[in-house]
Amino acid sequence: MALMIALAGGVSIEVFFQLVKYRDESSSYPRGVDQYDELVATSYMPVSRFISSGKRQWVKYFIFRLFPPVLIMIMVLAVFQKYYTGLDPTIYLLICALTSLLVRDIKAIFTASYLSQKLIHGLVILCVLSISYIISLMSTLVSFEVLAPSVSGLIDSLWSSLIVAMLVLIYLEVTKFSGVNNTDEQENNYTTNYILTSYEDISEKYDEHIRDFSERNNTDIVLLYAVLIYENMNRPEWMRKIENIVCGLTHLEMTLGIAQVKTNKIISDVESIKKASKILANSSGFEGWSEEDFAEFIKVYNGGKDYPEEVRKIIRVLNEMIFLEEAE
Repeated sequence: MALMIALAGGVSIEVFFQLVKYRDESSSYPRGVDQYDELVATSYMPVSRFISSGKRQWVKYFIFRLFPPVLIMIMVLAVFQKYYTGLDPTIYLLICALTSLLVRDIKAIFTASYLSQKLIHGLVILCVLSISYIISLMSTLVSFEVLAPSVSGLIDSLWSSLIVAMLVLIYLEVTKFSGVNNTDEQENNYTTNYILTSYEDISEKYDEHIRDFSERNNTDIVLLYAVLIYENMNRPEWMRKIENIVCGLTHLEMTLGIAQVKTNKIISDVESIKKASKILANSSGFEGWSEEDFAEFIKVYNGGKDYPEEVRKIIRVLNEMIFLEEAE
C-alpha cells in the first residue's frame, strides 16, 4: 500500500503540470518575434522555450518546477508518518520523485534536440531527487502528521481542498508568466528567439574577430555566424572548458572551441573561429548555390545528414532579422 501511495504522489505531480499546461493553452495569445529580447517563459514551459528566453527567469522557473514536488512529497510523508509508523520513507519518496520525472524530464534526457536542453532537464532531475532525500531526512526531525487526511473526515477534505486551492493560486501568481499557444508558428518563434539571443551573445564577444577572419578568407559572415550558433547550441561554454582540459591531458584529437573545430591541442574560442573561417573559406556568395552544392560544401565542416538544413534555417533567420537590416 505504501508503494501505491508513493506512485500516486508522483502521478499527482505530473497531473498538476498537465493541468497548468491546459490552463495556459486555453488562455494564450500570439507574440511577435520582433520582441524576442523581452521574451519570458510561459507558466507551462518546455525547456526548448526556456533556453530561448532573452532574459532567462531562472528563479521563477525553478520555483515552478520544484514547488509541486516539495508539496506533494511532504504530503506523502505525512501519510506515512500517520498511518505507517516506523516505515523508512526514503525509498518511497525516491519512487515518488522518479515517477514524477519519468514522463517529462527523464524522457527529455534522451529526446531533447540540444545539449543545453538536456542539461536543464538533468538539473531538474538532480534537484527533485535531492529534495526527496532531504524530505526523507526531515522525517526524523519534523512531524507532518497534521497534514495527513483523516480517513473518514469529510470536513478535513474540504478544508484541505480550500488550502490547496489557495496555495495553487499563490503559486501561479508568484510564478506567473505569459502564456503562449504551443503551435507550429510559436515553436518557430521560440527557435528564432534562441537564434537571435545566441547571435547577440556571440556578436558581443567576437564580432570584431568574426568580421576580420571572414574578410581575410573570403568567408561569408552570415554562414560563419550560423555555424557558430549551431555549434554553440550543442557545446555550452562550461562544457568547452572541460573539453579543453581533457584535450590538454590526453592530447587526443577533439572538436574544441565555440566553432567545434578538430584539434589535438587546447585552443581558445577566437582561435576556433579563425580555423572555422579557413574551413569555410571562399564561401562568399553561397546564397546562389544549389542545395546540393551547399550540402557538399558544408559536409567538409560537419558531415551530419541534417547539418546543412539546420545551418540554412539559422541563416534564414539571421538574414531576415539581422543582416538584411544592416544592409539597409
